[in-house]
Amino acid sequence: VDHRRSPLLPEENETRNQNQTCFDFTPEVSPEKDGVLYRFSGSGLFECSLTGLKFHITQEGEVNYKTLIWDTTLLESRELQARGPLFNIESSPGTISQLHLPHCEHQPLSESLSVLHITGDSSLIKPEKITETHVVVNVPHLSDFGIVSTFFQRLIERKIKGQALLFLDNNNNFLSIHVILLPSNVPLQEVKEFHKDSTFIKVPAYCVFYKDQTYSCHSHPGWVDIQPLRSEVPENYGPNYHALYCLRLPLKRQRRTKKVTITIKDQQDQVIWQHKLPLPGLEKQQQKSILSNTERLQRIRPAFIDRVSGPTLDNLLPKLCQCTVITPNEEEKIGE
Repeated sequence: VDHRRSPLLPEENETRNQNQTCFDFTPEVSPEKDGVLYRFSGSGLFECSLTGLKFHITQEGEVNYKTLIWDTTLLESRELQARGPLFNIESSPGTISQLHLPHCEHQPLSESLSVLHITGDSSLIKPEKITETHVVVNVPHLSDFGIVSTFFQRLIERKIKGQALLFLDNNNNFLSIHVILLPSNVPLQEVKEFHKDSTFIKVPAYCVFYKDQTYSCHSHPGWVDIQPLRSEVPENYGPNYHALYCLRLPLKRQRRTKKVTITIKDQQDQVIWQHKLPLPGLEKQQQKSILSNTERLQRIRPAFIDRVSGPTLDNLLPKLCQCTVITPNEEEKIGE
């Protein structure tokens, strides 16, 4: 374990860090869910647009990284609490000199955060510095890294920078809006993947909340059905990102309403997040998502047909036609 102190950036170091240019990049997402991949053409500081991770790159090289599920047994044995996602990071030796892991602390304390480096013996790394957004550590060698704090820190009431995310389902006579409240350092891509059968509604998401406290959900107009009305908000780092609240809007009534206001309040009745959602665009957004899914299906259909044996294809074609996956004309052409 590295026992060096973990100060916030001194003013002079903060100024020097601000002068360093940070380049955004979007990595290639692996369809096999083996993480994301990016090849850096040179040295510098780079921030991943999907995860918020920053890499201090010292030489040209390829970096592969993904999120993992925290081992709760390991955390409990070390009396630690997860404070961010667990990242597995791989690259050639010497490619990465420093990692900047995103945190969600509203006011990070100098002694509150460490980074657990999970190897054969799993060690705690004291940060080189903690900024308003990231925990910075030197990289001895690569494996699994995640921000943690002690169970003692868990007893301290603390605000968390969060994100309120909305997903839409169209269930026969209802529009269902699912409200999810998560720490800000949970990658949005992970949540979208968990709710891949729903339509993501892009709205301003930033909020601040206290972990493990109860919050209530409200709507205007009042005829919107909300279940549950109140829920405790955990500090959730997956792998499951279930909705805290579900708002059900009857289609007949929502077509006569221009917008619905969704509000989340704390136990003192103070608003922590609110958004006015225009209703006329929701059905179109859902239809666009369905069309996009259809287009993706059409792209993979030729490869699927090539790989399926003749007898199996003969049995599948009538069913695919019946489910309108293919048209009668396409059924006839494929069968030729």
